[in-house]
Amino acid sequence: MRGTLQTLAAFLLVGLLASLANWQRRVDVEIDLAATPAQVWAVISETSDYRSWNPTLTWMEGPPVVRGPLDFVFIQEDGTDEPLNGTWIEARPGRLAWEVKPGLGRWFDRLFFIRVDLAADGGSKTRIGVVASGVSVLWKEDEFAAQTEPAIARMLKALATRLDTQIR
Repeated sequence: MRGTLQTLAAFLLVGLLASLANWQRRVDVEIDLAATPAQVWAVISETSDYRSWNPTLTWMEGPPVVRGPLDFVFIQEDGTDEPLNGTWIEARPGRLAWEVKPGLGRWFDRLFFIRVDLAADGGSKTRIGVVASGVSVLWKEDEFAAQTEPAIARMLKALATRLDTQIR
């Protein structure tokens, strides 16, 4: 009987940990831009140029090719650099996505995405987001959201400024 209870407890614990490992938190922000989706795509698909307009990155390398590598350095809220290595998982006009698996000292997996769609006025609706997943999201969720949403908003504002400059 005791062995059966221990086995049952072990299975329950494994199940609980597995379900917690799939815990997710998504943060995304959308902006309406006067630029067409093609104009937005021309800027966001040129990753080697991100550092010239994106205030959240100091460096980015790796052309958007599915399953291709992507390396970038994200500027954290406290001003320190966070080097990240990712893999492109989607790369087609209007859709970019890459994932970052945690290394030593990192808290959770992250999936970054950019979506660009045609707006009714001929401009574009551009959405940038990050999905964090893993057990540590449970206790880092508020911190993740508090840091990520302002960073995305800064990135979208900078993208709008860059596009306004190009359009004029």
